[in-house]
Amino acid sequence: MKAVQIKQFGVEHLAIADLPVPKPAKGEVLVRMKAAALQYLDLIVINGAVMPDLKLPHIPVSEGAGIVEETGEGVSKWKPGDRVMIHFVHFNLQKRQVQR
Repeated sequence: MKAVQIKQFGVEHLAIADLPVPKPAKGEVLVRMKAAALQYLDLIVINGAVMPDLKLPHIPVSEGAGIVEETGEGVSKWKPGDRVMIHFVHFNLQKRQVQR
């Protein structure tokens, strides 16, 4: 699959990568993305202003839409073919900000 990711902090390090298609684990859903958006949150994460301990490489996408391809064990709310949207996972930015 193709993905935009960063291997080090900075917008200049955004790059398209070829990655293996992941298998969904227990409780996970694999979504074939049809649309994705980068938001301000992504920008500050990409630039290392928050979450400086983020494990890299990282795929920065705060929201998007797609179609469920496969579900992991225990998933009953969604099934392959369902149209879904994703949104960012909220975290406490104040506790994660880099002290400057």
